[in-house]
Amino acid sequence: MRFKIQVLIASLVLGVAGVSACGDDDSFGEGKLASVKLETASPLALQMPATDRRMQAQTTIAFSNDGKADLKVSEIDFSSKPERLLVAGEYLDTTCSFDADAAPTFDSSGACPESTVCWSFNGLCRKVGMPEVPFEIAPGASSSIETIIVPGTGGMNCPAAPVGDADAPANYCGELKIKTNAQNTNAPTIVDGDIRVFFTHVEGSGTIEVSPQSVSFAGVNVGSSDSRDIKITNTHSDQPLTISSIRPREFVERFTVSAAPSLPIQLAPGASETWTLGFTPSSDWDGTSFGTNLEIKSSAHNDPVKQIPVQVTSEASRPAIKLTPELLRFDGQATQTFTISNEGAASLTLRGFAVLPSTTQAMYTIKENGNEIVGQYTKVLGAGETQDYEITFAPGSDPGGIGTLEVLYNYFVNEQSQNDMAQIELLGDVGDAPIGQISPDVFTFRAAAGENVTRSFVMRNVGTQPLVASGVAITDVIPNSAATFSTSMTNGTTIAPGDMQTFTVTYQGDDESDDRAALYFGTNTAGEEMFISLIALSGAASTAEAVVTPSFGDDAVPVNTEARFNALLSTGFADTTINRAQWTLLERPAGSQTFIDKIGPDATIFPDTAGQYKIALTLTEGNASSQTVYQFSAQ
Repeated sequence: MRFKIQVLIASLVLGVAGVSACGDDDSFGEGKLASVKLETASPLALQMPATDRRMQAQTTIAFSNDGKADLKVSEIDFSSKPERLLVAGEYLDTTCSFDADAAPTFDSSGACPESTVCWSFNGLCRKVGMPEVPFEIAPGASSSIETIIVPGTGGMNCPAAPVGDADAPANYCGELKIKTNAQNTNAPTIVDGDIRVFFTHVEGSGTIEVSPQSVSFAGVNVGSSDSRDIKITNTHSDQPLTISSIRPREFVERFTVSAAPSLPIQLAPGASETWTLGFTPSSDWDGTSFGTNLEIKSSAHNDPVKQIPVQVTSEASRPAIKLTPELLRFDGQATQTFTISNEGAASLTLRGFAVLPSTTQAMYTIKENGNEIVGQYTKVLGAGETQDYEITFAPGSDPGGIGTLEVLYNYFVNEQSQNDMAQIELLGDVGDAPIGQISPDVFTFRAAAGENVTRSFVMRNVGTQPLVASGVAITDVIPNSAATFSTSMTNGTTIAPGDMQTFTVTYQGDDESDDRAALYFGTNTAGEEMFISLIALSGAASTAEAVVTPSFGDDAVPVNTEARFNALLSTGFADTTINRAQWTLLERPAGSQTFIDKIGPDATIFPDTAGQYKIALTLTEGNASSQTVYQFSAQ
């Protein structure tokens, strides 16, 4: 008995001595302890994408060191998980083409290496897999882990909960364990310094997809009204979807939702229904911009409470930039004057000028009130204000000096800064000659075998002599690709000075391989040779859709006043893609010199002649591409 007591006392003494002797390699250091804190609530409810063919980012898992010694993370791993749940890491500087059928990288271009995926929202390769361990977190610092759901079939397919684990939550769908050197416990998420992050998921019934993803009303005056169609689709393959309510969260009195179809309603797999959201401004509305969310409640497992942003903006609260003239020649006079006008009712801030291509930049000098503008430039133009500038051309190495002057500016909408750009064509001293311009200069197609996809483009002659196309030809970039494309343009096409013509190019899908070609025109232009890059990706056409929203509804636009368009209601495209929307004027009345060829989420033109106009919006994102043409009239 005495021997056992002595052993116990010795053990206790050694234990105390061991604690007091701990050095920097332990969680104790001169009385300092590491302590881990889970910043993100556990369990985490996994969110499914709108369809099984998309990716979906999940809530970031954040944890921190709230102790006084370094927190050492020695292991991070899933105890169990659904197959579609991955840990996402850093982006690579590598572009890719997202394709839901191209697992495990989901990249049809083959650019993404092993252990990466093509992130569908920005078209870049992104690492997947656990972060490297071990690593340390200093006191007061934190770390995070991002998880994503990748495309798949059959829902989430959650693993079974561990047998006999009382801490496992209901609707268990996996667990991530993070092992550290901390000693604190905050059950059930932290036990002896080790973190347990549980995942949950409720399958629900059906999957919801709403088009458009956002709604905007602009230019609706008191005494009038406007409306937008809201299409809801059940994209699930075999489960019904029940829609229980559709209503704005705020400003309910300013909006109406059509009574039919009546709610609640059940949508069969693949079925759609359309409701109409109406906006009628109240008599006391002062035109101040505001926003709300259209809340759609349903049984959908992916998004049971869907929020669709709704923005209302009075056009009176926006600026409207106008450049006069839109084209400058310098063969008769080396110095010309152009004017920037703000035709709107809100101020804009000029941020500088850029001449493209860079080879022509040194040939042009811009002055304001006799002072050369070099480097950073800022000037506020209030509503109705104008400013004149002088631009001087000096010949250089680039023949003719043909280029584009970009006028950079920004303004505020709903207290958010918006960057934009307007353009003037610079023709240098090319003289009496034809000058051709083509827009757009690249198209991406996607069509299954036997399907046709057609895009429209425009060719302008901004010169003083007829522009003649005599070498129209489509050539291979990838062997055997040219035969899959055709164009409506023919040899002998002639475009008069100051005129423009619209043509089409069509792709006919013929197999499951990508096609790449180039459409050349062989014109007598004094500028650079014109061509269009043609890219065709294998597979069925995308369901993404470009949508043009005019600020003036269906009304005619008064001549010489602003006509504004935006791409915000386009569906199936990321915001970054909409910000790179391509706008091209395809048709205009005889005698008109109005034109637009720009990149951005919106476009503005000032029709100068009464008649019909057509503007094209082209959007491209990975495998998704769409072009739509909008016709309007000016009077």
